[in-house]
Amino acid sequence: MEVEGTVAEEQVDAPLVFQCRECRAILADSFSWVCSDTKTNTITVKVGSPNMKECPQLNTSQEEHDLGSTFALLQCVCKTVVGKVYKTTPRRLDRIRDLVTINIDNITSYKLGTGLSENALDLEILDVPTSKSLQDDIVKIQNMILLLNERLEVIESSQD
Repeated sequence: MEVEGTVAEEQVDAPLVFQCRECRAILADSFSWVCSDTKTNTITVKVGSPNMKECPQLNTSQEEHDLGSTFALLQCVCKTVVGKVYKTTPRRLDRIRDLVTINIDNITSYKLGTGLSENALDLEILDVPTSKSLQDDIVKIQNMILLLNERLEVIESSQD
């Protein structure tokens, strides 16, 4: 069932993460995807992250696509308005009532897996330390322990 101007139950080939355009806080992901609306430039998900807060004030829409609907604005932790939660809707929008509707203009998205090369176990990607750097770190730690031990012995001998 498609809502007017809405692409319902779209299939996403890889999970998407939706982030605030201003502060990059994660707002939602595609695992809770419900639909998108090309006319209003929004996506609707079942649940959002705790990085969004619902404003307590209810507003009534004067726009053509959701005229008469009552909604609460959604703010990111950075106070940017990122979407709305409809409380009352016309019948054709009942599907998105009480869900999180996010304005695409206020977010960025990231497709998981797009930042990796074909060989995800490549040592440069994982930044695996070399044995030389590990040996240098071990020597530093050993020297620090010896120094602290000497200081502790001096403190203990002065208390006798």
